[in-house]
Amino acid sequence: MKPQKVHYAARQYLCLFVIFIFSLNVSAQNKFEKAYGNNLNNFGRYAIPTAASGYAMTGFTQTTGNMFDIYFIEIDSCGNFIRNRTIGGANDDEAQVICQNGVGDYVMAGFTQSYGFGQADAYVTRLTTPTLNAGVGYPFGDSLQDVSEYMTIMSNGNYALTGRTTSVTSGGYDVFLSRVTPAGVLGLFKAYGGTGNDQGYSLRQTADGGFIIAGVLKVLEQEALISTSSKQAQPA
Repeated sequence: MKPQKVHYAARQYLCLFVIFIFSLNVSAQNKFEKAYGNNLNNFGRYAIPTAASGYAMTGFTQTTGNMFDIYFIEIDSCGNFIRNRTIGGANDDEAQVICQNGVGDYVMAGFTQSYGFGQADAYVTRLTTPTLNAGVGYPFGDSLQDVSEYMTIMSNGNYALTGRTTSVTSGGYDVFLSRVTPAGVLGLFKAYGGTGNDQGYSLRQTADGGFIIAGVLKVLEQEALISTSSKQAQPA
């Protein structure tokens, strides 16, 4: 049976959308405004400054088979195209966030329906520099839906992620916190939430080694902060 799609509703209304970026100087004046992507639907989700003083973005791009692949693009400080990569399989694969590690590799997180164990699995993949070869991608999750919305690289080089899960849940979606090593070893997967749909959108590591997660707890119908202690989030 084909995995259940978890597309965002915006796709129902956009016939053509291109990835774009605005760059503003210190006075908030527009340095450049450019669009990137193929002639189908392209979605930019996250952009970062790079160690080479340019920019890198990730998101997802529509394929000729009407699926979506993870999309990466690197540009210089003036917005000029340098190179891009697509990563994906037979079904939908999307990235929501990108980081650059200490050796210059790009690490992206999102979800995959092409690889893994369930309807959608949280997914981490890496492009190694300088060639941007795609390393091994690591799915993690269970038989239902696990989607990464945000990731940060910790001081020890491991990845911390948050998002939503229905694989370990008290109701609808629950917020999850996970710790993953660059080799794909899952050291922690913990869920938080109530009977509604709860989702984590961002996280930071705190000084005591725990995490603070920002998101939504639907049972409260409001924004929420979740704070974990270092004992709940031991190194992977």
